[in-house]
Formats: sequence, C-alpha cells, structure tokens
Amino acid sequence: MKIKIGVAAGVIVAILAWWGIIKYNEYSDKLTVECYKNRRDIERSASSYPIDKRSAFPGTFDALVSAGYFKEIPTCPAGGTYTLYKEDEYRYECTCSIEKHNHIDLSKHSLD
Repeated sequence: MKIKIGVAAGVIVAILAWWGIIKYNEYSDKLTVECYKNRRDIERSASSYPIDKRSAFPGTFDALVSAGYFKEIPTCPAGGTYTLYKEDEYRYECTCSIEKHNHIDLSKHSLD
C-alpha cells in the first residue's frame, strides 16, 4: 500500500511540475511580448521625432517624454533596462538588457 501511495504522489508531483513549467513559459513569453511592444513604441516615437518636431532627435528617453510622446517611458515588465541606439538619420533601435527579449519570433505571438 505504501508503494502505491508513493507512486501516486510521484505522479502528482510530476504533473504539477510539468504544469508549472508550462505556466512559467507562458508568463515569460507574455513578458517578452510586452517588452517588444514597449520597445517598438519607443523606436517609432524616436523615429517620428525629427519629422514631427522639425529638429534632430536628442537621443534621450527624457526628450520623448518632454515632446509628449509618453507620460513616462515604458519599462520592461521583467525588469530589464532599455537602451536606444541610432541606426541612421531617422531610425532608432531600442534594445533590452534581457537578451531573450531582443530575439522574439513574431510568428508565434499575437501583438494585439
């Protein structure tokens, strides 16, 4: 009888662990998508700045807030830090310090 209870308990623990891993991955993917959306919004705003304001973008997050694009700069939901890079005269790239967030497969996620 003790062996059957031990086996049943082991199966229950394995199922719970499997379920926990699935839920963690779903949560992690959700954070990655939210981070991507934030960075995309920052990049679009930085790229629009020179056209909207008819002056060069100063390249800072504070400039985007001052110009009215954001009330405050979005932050990575997983605690990463954003960095803004100038790609060319009108394009900027925003990266996250959490490397996984910079490599999202958009075909697997809904961005709505």
